[in-house]
Amino acid sequence: MIGVLAANDGTATNPDVQTAAGLMRVTGRNVGNLAFWYTARRLFDEEVTFIPWKTAGTSLPKGLKAFVIPAANFIGTHSNLAPITEIVRELDLPVAIFGLGAQSERDDVIPPVSENVKEFLVEVSSRTPFVGVRGDYSAKVCRALGADNVEILGCPSVLMNSDRNLGKTVATKMKELVPTSVAVHAACRKGNLASVERELVRLSLLNRGSSYIVQRPPELIAAMYRETLGPQDAAYFGEVAGFLNMSVQDLTDYLLQYGHVPTSVPSWQVYLKRFSCSINTRIHGTMIAFQSGIPSLCVVHDTRTRELASTLRLPHLETTKFIEHRYDLKQMFNATNFDPVAFESRRSEVAGRYVSLFRELGLKPSRHLNSFL
Repeated sequence: MIGVLAANDGTATNPDVQTAAGLMRVTGRNVGNLAFWYTARRLFDEEVTFIPWKTAGTSLPKGLKAFVIPAANFIGTHSNLAPITEIVRELDLPVAIFGLGAQSERDDVIPPVSENVKEFLVEVSSRTPFVGVRGDYSAKVCRALGADNVEILGCPSVLMNSDRNLGKTVATKMKELVPTSVAVHAACRKGNLASVERELVRLSLLNRGSSYIVQRPPELIAAMYRETLGPQDAAYFGEVAGFLNMSVQDLTDYLLQYGHVPTSVPSWQVYLKRFSCSINTRIHGTMIAFQSGIPSLCVVHDTRTRELASTLRLPHLETTKFIEHRYDLKQMFNATNFDPVAFESRRSEVAGRYVSLFRELGLKPSRHLNSFL
């Protein structure tokens, strides 16, 4: 039996999905986390038990042979990794960790972190052949904080779809693109993204049948669920409305008409197939759309989105380029200079390193993972 640090296998189930708070609780406060939980589970053929973040002590399962950590942007000023560090120490098992990212607005600084973040890196790096990180910046940060055995693997979600012609299929659709409806994964409330986020709303309104897909924050999801917002949540909702240059009522009406909240990876992928393309500020929304076989790009805006898109050769644009091409979506996708051969080559390289990692830890790589080699 393998322990996996996740709430589920990429599918949130009843009754948790019935409320915004419940959905946030079982998705790590971001529905996008389902993407790498889902894919990680498909990479090895072993029985698993899922271990939530704050499990510890007598609640931890016994008799495990390894601990798998599908990670995200764990490293940053926002991080408190003490609960996971406690799990790693108490289990004291070989560890497979991948997808680990460092978050910062700039790639020329090491973010100040708490001591428990450094302790986490020391504990996991001593129990694994290598720490799989998202990109160059995350590798630099991890080394500076005490973990030297790092390898750049991006995120396991790139291995979601085993079609070896996926890159070519998406590239062909990009060249033939006739924008009719747009899937937008957005709602990143950051000062440097105001013009981008407002433009994404405009694009969804301009193209009939479009959708505004919300991974977080919970206040927007609660409004889409027609839940009554408390004073604090209502105040935040009002701030988001102002950020998007909308009134509270306009944002509410917009979300009820265009909004969508995924609760599982398979249903998310099926939902996305109805759209001609996907344009996003959310990296995992971009990934799931791309893995669903539609033209998709990420507007990168920090080290986290930029390094992951670059590492995995995903179509992406800086914010200035997105604004430059906002009136011509076909030209916008052309400006990404997406290379399907480089994408597939990188996927194969990444898959090979996962196979090596699992074999060294005594885990059986799945048929799905081996299909990339």
